[in-house]
Amino acid sequence: MTSPLRLLALAAAMNVSLGLGTAAAQRVMVRHLPQGTVVEVVVNGTPGGNGTVDASGDVTVPFTIPEKDGKAEMDANVFVDVCDKTRR
Repeated sequence: MTSPLRLLALAAAMNVSLGLGTAAAQRVMVRHLPQGTVVEVVVNGTPGGNGTVDASGDVTVPFTIPEKDGKAEMDANVFVDVCDKTRR
């Protein structure tokens, strides 16, 4: 029978080894919008990406987190700006 401690150690080792890379590329998913609506992602005042809502009402916008002080990570507050045909 396998020792529970062995399974725990194996799970911890896999978690550490698989989680070493930084996630610099991110995606914003927006759902339930009218078809054709433009969605823009802005990071610290800089346009990060945009996309148009498809027939199902969903859009996925890929963007890259800008590096600051050699780190490709950030804390974020998310705000939504709604205009006639644009969501930012």
